[in-house]
Amino acid sequence: MGCASKRAHTVTLTTNGAWTWFNDPRAIYDARTNRVYTGWISNTGTIQFAAHELKSGKTTVLDLKTGFEADDHNNPAFLLHDDGTITAFYTAHRTEYPERAVLWRTMTPKDDGTYSLGPEQRIMRDDDVQGEKKNTYCNPFHLSKEHRTYLFSRGANFNPVYRIHEDGADPNAWSAAKNFILNAPNRPYLKYDSNGVDRISFLYTDGNPGSVKNNVYYMYLQNGALYDADGSIIRKLADAPIVPGNAKKVFDRLANNSPAGDSSWVWDLSHDPVTQDPIATYVSFVGLKHIYHYTRFDGEKWIDHRFDFDTGGSIEGKGLGDNYSGGLVLDHTDPSIVYLSRPMDGEYALEQWKTSDGGATWTTKRIAIEKTDKILRPYVPLNRPKDTEMVLWLSGEYHSWDSRVNGGYHTSVKLWTSK
Repeated sequence: MGCASKRAHTVTLTTNGAWTWFNDPRAIYDARTNRVYTGWISNTGTIQFAAHELKSGKTTVLDLKTGFEADDHNNPAFLLHDDGTITAFYTAHRTEYPERAVLWRTMTPKDDGTYSLGPEQRIMRDDDVQGEKKNTYCNPFHLSKEHRTYLFSRGANFNPVYRIHEDGADPNAWSAAKNFILNAPNRPYLKYDSNGVDRISFLYTDGNPGSVKNNVYYMYLQNGALYDADGSIIRKLADAPIVPGNAKKVFDRLANNSPAGDSSWVWDLSHDPVTQDPIATYVSFVGLKHIYHYTRFDGEKWIDHRFDFDTGGSIEGKGLGDNYSGGLVLDHTDPSIVYLSRPMDGEYALEQWKTSDGGATWTTKRIAIEKTDKILRPYVPLNRPKDTEMVLWLSGEYHSWDSRVNGGYHTSVKLWTSK
């Protein structure tokens, strides 16, 4: 195993912040300002936006909302606009919390390096979706060819929904939520990827692995229709919702019963920059054992590679959640790079794994090590510069996603850059 370059640098952006891995993009690099934009929610319920300047090392932090539900599901996801403004989308999570809307605010960079913060807005139109649940998990994507923004989330019916905003329309002119995937009484979990031009892709499950044995499925949206990885059409978006099995499986829990287990959860999704073929990471479960997977579509079939080492099982303490892995994610600028968290000799390590042959062989480099704290939920900022590798992660104690339960979460947010 190699060591990180002497030019590499790690900075702590906050000592009190956390996120789930289902609100994305949760960090974006902006070449115009040479800044990384990211955000988190504290264990006291403050949602924050951060702008980190790579050259100076300065981090600017703004409070987006204070006194909110202290729950790591409520971290913001970001949309970077052509004019340099940044919109943050966030929601509440727990059923008993009164706020049901998707909330958003826009930050505008100023010449002096500070930001003006626009008023908080609400997206509430759920007239096409029935239910009393929350609009959890915001995932916004703009498609330049379509001149529109899609906002995906969990809807009032506990299943995935989408909304659309047309370029040039009033900022509040979002469409009503439309059902996207239905699998009641379960709740499918999705990871997303987009080329920013004409395509959004989806990696998803049947439900929560604590409630149902999961397969993993893949499809993409292009030109108003949903397609399998091989390009065969599933149905038009206007005819949604689908059920999970309408798309083909990436992980078949029955066919892969041994030794990969009989359930799974999704972690990340990207695409080959040349072929556009999808590349994904997910975790499968054999009892309490967590198995990391790197899988790619070669134009005809999915080729799956397992990481055969101890991933440490669940990070969440005292049996509250048996399926919370440390995590493995892709570098979307170069998806031959994976960052993963795992325990080693009583410590927690964050490692970078690189492959030049689609996952058959790997070279590794240790990015960080913690002797007492956990390292979890890494994430690579979208659009990072090609000459600078980078990764964010949480570091600290994690006992529950709910700050009221079992000690909650006490984590910092750290950023590593290769130079």
